[in-house]
Amino acid sequence: MLWLSRHVTLLRACFVSISGTMVREILASDISHGL
Repeated sequence: MLWLSRHVTLLRACFVSISGTMVREILASDISHGL
C-alpha cells in the first residue's frame, strides 16, 4: 500500500504544477488583454 500513496503524491504534484501553469497563462493573457 505504501507505493500507492507515493503514486498518489506524485500524481498530485504533477496536477498542481500543470494547474499552476494554466492559471499563470490565463492570468498573463487577462493582464495583456486588460492593457
